[in-house]
Amino acid sequence: MKRFAAPASVLLAAACASAPPPAKKEDPQVRVDRLFPKPENLESGKISVNIEMYNPRASSMSVAGIDYTVAPEGLEPVSGSVKGGATLEAEQAASLEFDVSIPFPTDKEAFMALMEQGTVPLTVKGKVRCDDGSSAAFERNGAVATPSLPKLIVHDAQAARYGEQGLDATFFLRLVNEN
Repeated sequence: MKRFAAPASVLLAAACASAPPPAKKEDPQVRVDRLFPKPENLESGKISVNIEMYNPRASSMSVAGIDYTVAPEGLEPVSGSVKGGATLEAEQAASLEFDVSIPFPTDKEAFMALMEQGTVPLTVKGKVRCDDGSSAAFERNGAVATPSLPKLIVHDAQAARYGEQGLDATFFLRLVNEN
């Protein structure tokens, strides 16, 4: 009877192949659920970003923070971070929300051109960071509303001549403020 001796490396490879694979840490899943434009003031607009996050893991994870960039068309991008603190249990979903203020131009001509548009298209990009070092990116297009400026309208005008000396003019004005 012949004996066959297998090298140790073959036995080790066979043992590793039969062992169960290590548990894989899946990254969280995020998506921008909605972008909600809010009026703020005459110098800036505000957009509320609502993110839905899902933890596909069998264990809990904590959100360390959210890094974002909001790029309005024709304006300077706004970047920042929001602290986390939320903990998602295994296979749990949560909603995360933050507001971003977008400054409008200070130049009068650029400001008035922006006001005539009514809305400013923008792109929101970023990533949600977890305490364990994992992260998930998000991106969505939307728009921010410009403020409604009050409008002064001449509703009616009357003119009358009284005597030989003068003319009296009366203007009836209407102020329309959509705010």
